[in-house]
Amino acid sequence: MKRGSTQDTLVDYDIDLSVFDNLMSALVANDSRVAALDTGPEDDAVALELAELLQKFDGDLRTSSLDVLQASLVQASDVRTGVLRIAKTVLYMSLTILVAAMLLFIAFALDSVLTRRALTEKEALLQEAYAADIAKSQFISVMNHELRTPLTSISASLALLKSGVLPHMPAKASRLR
Repeated sequence: MKRGSTQDTLVDYDIDLSVFDNLMSALVANDSRVAALDTGPEDDAVALELAELLQKFDGDLRTSSLDVLQASLVQASDVRTGVLRIAKTVLYMSLTILVAAMLLFIAFALDSVLTRRALTEKEALLQEAYAADIAKSQFISVMNHELRTPLTSISASLALLKSGVLPHMPAKASRLR
């Protein structure tokens, strides 16, 4: 039998090729008889003989055909199993990517919320610091005024006492000198 893609497929399927080789030998051996057939009644006997010869191969050809069908079904099943395995892998990878994307979205959302919260807290603390600075400045200003006003009077009075402008100093005032 001449080697071709069909024969390669049959070999791949582990099909017995002897049936096809025997059929080919029978066809080659009877080629001249088939070519000499005509449509006349005398050729009917030769045609029946050739049909009986080919009929001998019928069972073996049917068995080989069933073997080829079974082997192709097994191969198709193997391909389907491989495709299903790949599809499952792609599905699991897609689900993993989806979950990771969702987790990243949640992480970014939480980070955004926490950042906004921290910014709000910082702004509140800054406002409190400004208010405390203003209160401190006001307190110092008031205390400066409240302390300076009496001290200026006391200092002026003491300077007046020390200068000797008063002829007679009370006893308590002389102790302040």
